[in-house]
Amino acid sequence: ETGEYRIHIAYPHIQNLSDSDIQATLNEEFTPDVEDIRSMLIEGQKEAREWALSDPDYIHKSQRRQTFETRFISQTVLSIKFEHFQYLGTEAHETIAAQVANYDLTSGKEILLQDLFKKDSDYIQTLSDISITDLAGRLEYDIGISGGAGPNEDNFTNFVITEDALIIVFEPYQVAPFSEGFQEVQIPYSEIENIIDTNGPLKELL
Repeated sequence: ETGEYRIHIAYPHIQNLSDSDIQATLNEEFTPDVEDIRSMLIEGQKEAREWALSDPDYIHKSQRRQTFETRFISQTVLSIKFEHFQYLGTEAHETIAAQVANYDLTSGKEILLQDLFKKDSDYIQTLSDISITDLAGRLEYDIGISGGAGPNEDNFTNFVITEDALIIVFEPYQVAPFSEGFQEVQIPYSEIENIIDTNGPLKELL
């Protein structure tokens, strides 16, 4: 922390994995580039000063925070949800974004959404239908649900694997106002077992 910015980043570090090469690769992947973040915040402060020359008191300290939660871990699967918070000097409020890390610990490969389902299944449409029904039933404001949770693969890039359910994470503004924060739709495996690839990453959880 300095007079112009504050950086607070929590990140995971894996230990005792049987494959040391996979462990090292994942730990390198999770370790943030603090110098890059610092440079970005300093540049943000510079731009903020240029925008607020007539009112220097309007400039606030830039901030970057990262938190994470390990949502599931087994001998074969790791699923982590990251939350990123950023504020650059003169914005009305901080920006918030989600990021997930799903890995096959036996191969070190990232688990993609398509890896979970049968190739001939229309899994995006199924996830969209379930998500829209869930969100529409509990959100007070129906703002962008059909678009943000519509049958577009880009809408479902943030997903979390747990022991008994797949969780879709929607970012602020994606399906609801910023004030509603992150939205999560929990889909039990039993509800979608007919389209899950039983030889895929979820095979030990079914």
